[in-house]
Order: sequence, then structure tokens, then C-alpha cells
Amino acid sequence: MTPEILFYGRDGAEAEKFVRVVRKWGVENEKLANSKALADFASTRFTGGALRWYETLDENTKRDWDVLRKAILLQYPHAKIVENSSINQSPFVPTPAAAPPPFVNAPYTGKPADILAGRLRFIAELPSSSGYISRTTSNGLFLVTTDRSNALHVQIDTSQTIQPLQIM
Repeated sequence: MTPEILFYGRDGAEAEKFVRVVRKWGVENEKLANSKALADFASTRFTGGALRWYETLDENTKRDWDVLRKAILLQYPHAKIVENSSINQSPFVPTPAAAPPPFVNAPYTGKPADILAGRLRFIAELPSSSGYISRTTSNGLFLVTTDRSNALHVQIDTSQTIQPLQIM
């Protein structure tokens, strides 16, 4: 029986559930050891943003469940829980911050809204080598880090026709 699940790529919890469902399908259909069959099954379950992300993957990743599974979990990480922290002692869950307003391509006003900021993500064929471009360099080369706090920050001015990327 095929599980009725679609993977939208909303968050890490959904990614973990998706991996479990694909494994369960593999057990039920005696395909758990067949990485290609698992990857083929999973490929029929992507939708929305997850489907668009999946279509950007190289063919080797798409055909190998072991590689695809790691890529999914890397692309959709689970929120980290701080353990043994005085911050985490309260039984109350804080209210999340409001989402930023949607991006509107408006005329340049010289205000911060014209500047987009973020981090550069490095996605390697081998998911264990993926992460963020680090602020740290070695012999003039940038390193890859999984620590977002050590990731290189970049900015782009959306008001410019040619949009130079500022690396900070």
C-alpha cells in the first residue's frame, strides 16, 4: 500500500516524517535495501517548493536514496533545541517573531528595504560536505561550515540594475 504523503518542504519536522514514511514504504515492499527504488518512490511525493528544490538536484542525488535522504535533511534542518541552558528552563514557549513583510520591487529609496541580506549555502554532491560559506578562510580560500553563526553574510542592493554582491 502506498502511503498518502506529499512532501512540501515546510520544515525539518516534515522532512524527518517524510524520511520515515519512505523507509516504511521500503520495509512494506521489501525494497529497503534498494536505494534506487526508494529514491524513485520519494521522487513521486515532492510538491510545491520541495519539488522545485528536488528538480535542481543532480541526477546522482535523485537516483540514490542514501544521498537524497541526506540532502533532504540538510536542506530542511530541524530546529535545534538548546539543552541544559538557563534560557530553556521555562515551561512556556515564546511566541515567534512576526514574519517580515513580502519583498516588493519598489523604486530605490536609499532605505534598508532595498537591501537583501543572507548567507551563501554550499550544496555539495556529498551532503556531508555541504553547509554555509564560512567567514573563516584558510590560505586565502573560504571554508564550509555547518554553524550558521560562523557563516559569511552577504548583501545585495535590489535597486541596482546590475546587482553587485557585497561580501562582509
